Amino acid sequence: GGQGMVAFRREKFVPKGGPSGGDGGRGGDVILVADSNIGTLLDFRYKKIVRAEKGQNGGNKQKTGRDGNDVLLRVPVGTLIRDAHTSTVIADLDEAGERVVIASGGRGGLGNARFKTSVKQLPRHAQPGEPGTRCCQGVRAAGPALRQHREHARRRTLREACAGHPAGCGL
Repeated sequence: GGQGMVAFRREKFVPKGGPSGGDGGRGGDVILVADSNIGTLLDFRYKKIVRAEKGQNGGNKQKTGRDGNDVLLRVPVGTLIRDAHTSTVIADLDEAGERVVIASGGRGGLGNARFKTSVKQLPRHAQPGEPGTRCCQGVRAAGPALRQHREHARRRTLREACAGHPAGCGL
């Protein structure tokens, strides 16, 4: 996120204006979206590092910085997202339009106008913005044959679960 601002109000006929620093903006998120029109992960072969936009710093007159734009990455339906270190499955994008946030943006810092109190009327400090989450994800696309196998496995386990039920499932 963006940094908070240290600023003071200065006007001609206002001798003691006070603090007027604004807050920083929030950083953008990195979002994976399942798209049925995409078949491979070839786009990620050449762009391996993806970063969302940083939030802008706060301004004077208590102006908040602009939030960073999110980055939408389109992946094929059936994509598995794994943590690269532990290899646990984080998400399985098996429906078109499904979204998963894999890296969230940092929070913007507070400006000095947020720290004024009756005791401390002229705070001369502001907070820096917090960094967003860094992630090292493994993305693997499932081909059409693997998708059909997965659907068949789900139906089979559903049949096995319903086999003992007196009414049955009709599968």
